[in-house]
Amino acid sequence: DFAVPAAMVPPLLVISAVAGQVVGLIRLRGRMDWRQGHWLVSGGVIGVPLGTAALVAARPEALKLAVGFVLLTYVAAQATRLSHLRLSPRPDGWADRLVGFVGGGLGGFGGVSGPPPLIWLHLRGLTGAEARARYQPFNFAILALALLSMAAVGKVTGPVLVWAALTVPLSILAALLGVRAYTGLSDQRFRQAVLALGHSAR
Repeated sequence: DFAVPAAMVPPLLVISAVAGQVVGLIRLRGRMDWRQGHWLVSGGVIGVPLGTAALVAARPEALKLAVGFVLLTYVAAQATRLSHLRLSPRPDGWADRLVGFVGGGLGGFGGVSGPPPLIWLHLRGLTGAEARARYQPFNFAILALALLSMAAVGKVTGPVLVWAALTVPLSILAALLGVRAYTGLSDQRFRQAVLALGHSAR
């Protein structure tokens, strides 16, 4: 078998994801809403260092299990009745900050900051465009901070950077293709595509 050691996966995910997020921010810069996303970001900033502290203490088996659980939970949320639920309309507030905190913790721990805010924004009834306008700035800010946090605790090693030299170009290419596909998708097709990707990630 050929596999990257579990300890290298989180920093490698974060490096590749940051590269992809930069592409998304550039290509969709006119659609981003940093002002409306500040509740998510402010909560995520608090969660990142706590997640990285957990990463330092975690065993490789626990790390793989935790990341897999997050991905499976997101797929389950998209595939079940939860995807049809909607909360009563409400302004941004502390609930968004709490969701951002959870996403930040997962970002600092395993580079998977996206599922909590995606599910939350969907439950709030935002369209795909409205959700992405808040989610993309959040994910970029949190993953960039997670990268700095992981580097500070010595997780961004030489072998990680060697692998990143291979994965970053692929992430950039995938992001370019993803942005192009996203601009032509309806909200329903967007959710179906995310669900399909979630199943493939399992």
